[in-house]
Amino acid sequence: MIINIGSLSLWVGNIPLKKNVFLPKFSYLDGGCYWKLSFLWFKFLLELSGPKEDNTIYKEVTKEELDNIIIDLK
Repeated sequence: MIINIGSLSLWVGNIPLKKNVFLPKFSYLDGGCYWKLSFLWFKFLLELSGPKEDNTIYKEVTKEELDNIIIDLK
């Protein structure tokens, strides 16, 4: 089951395990454009994920500078 809360997503799934995990065990993934937090609790897997802020700074390059860069690469 997927629940969307704004830009966040919550996924709840049932995992067939033989033993119950009484204390929640979690993992965190910090991807390029998103983050994901997972909890394993009893026989359920809860995953919360969402987008990260894009802090990319683009430098403006003129056509002449780009031509010089391409020539230098060749």
